[in-house]
Amino acid sequence: MKLTGYLPVLRLSALTCSHFYVDALGGTIAGFLPVLISRYSLTVGTAALLLSVSGLVGNASQLLVGSFHARSRSPILICVGLSLCSSLALISIVPPVSGALWFLLAIIIVSGVGSSILHPESLRAVCAIPSRRISGSLATSIFMLSGFLGFACGPFLGGLIGSHSLFWLWAALIPGGLLLYWLLHVGLRLAVERPQTAASAVRQELSFSELFWAATLLNTGCAIVQGLLPTLLHMKGYSLIAGGASAMLFGFGSGVGAVLFSTFLAPRGQISRSIVRLAVPGLAVFCLYLVVFSCFKWAVCLLFLSGAMICSAYPQMVALARGAQSTLSLGSRMAWIVGGTWGIAGLLFQCVGFLADLIGLRFAFLAAPGAFALELAVLLYFRRKRFGSRSAKEGR
Repeated sequence: MKLTGYLPVLRLSALTCSHFYVDALGGTIAGFLPVLISRYSLTVGTAALLLSVSGLVGNASQLLVGSFHARSRSPILICVGLSLCSSLALISIVPPVSGALWFLLAIIIVSGVGSSILHPESLRAVCAIPSRRISGSLATSIFMLSGFLGFACGPFLGGLIGSHSLFWLWAALIPGGLLLYWLLHVGLRLAVERPQTAASAVRQELSFSELFWAATLLNTGCAIVQGLLPTLLHMKGYSLIAGGASAMLFGFGSGVGAVLFSTFLAPRGQISRSIVRLAVPGLAVFCLYLVVFSCFKWAVCLLFLSGAMICSAYPQMVALARGAQSTLSLGSRMAWIVGGTWGIAGLLFQCVGFLADLIGLRFAFLAAPGAFALELAVLLYFRRKRFGSRSAKEGR
């Protein structure tokens, strides 16, 4: 059989592996954050600044890419983003001297920009994969799953690296180089939305703006969990590896839950209703872990369960954003649903970091379940506004 018949699979595989790589590499920072706090004498708020500034600058670049590169089919920015992301290894050679924070910020920002511009461009490349071989919903779910898994593995890998030496970050250049070669040799092309597509799109149960705000709140909670849970557990006596593994299990649960959601719940329709019904008990499990069971190491299974029930909604929101009602182009919608939501989440994450300096991390961390609860409240409001008014009109 000719190799060209497998090109859609090879393209999706290359994009999926690249997504895993950049999210895993970016997630390592949370895992070795306690090492940076100790080595450079940082406060929790300053350490959180390293994570949030990277996200803010990087996600702002995503929005620019989505706006000004929306009509191009070239995948060059995917390759540029992958290369910039690998620069995180430079953090290992920053000496613990006065002004080291600025060097750390510069390195993390460059790496974050690379990771951020890769995301919307890769999503457009996924949209360009012929649906005859792989359906669009399945391709999106697989692509998003790799990001969840990468983001989940990051803190664990970071804890492992921090327990030995930050110089192990240089080993990431090997898979990075192999992925770059792969991306350059599978003939990637990016999807460009036709002008009539947005106008003729079927009516969705949620508009793009509604999806955007719900996803922003959800990502805020996820950012707090992934970014500060390893440090919180380290304060409670956990090792760096154990703390990173806990955040990893939460992310693993999110990825597994997303696949199960796409397979069993999404085809039934009324996705926002399914999100709420699944996330409410998931939030209860997460709160139970924080308040009662976080001192027991066996209770990390509750993090996996709560991640699966709460955060499985995000890939569905991204998939819905592809055809949601909006005046924005496909590239801009992908940039905003990924870069925009995570950018605002990063800003709110920084606020939580500074709050931790004032009242302590244990209390400030409660902002995570608060963000999840607010996301559910927003979804319920949007559903009642849309479906309640529709029922009222039908009853007249």
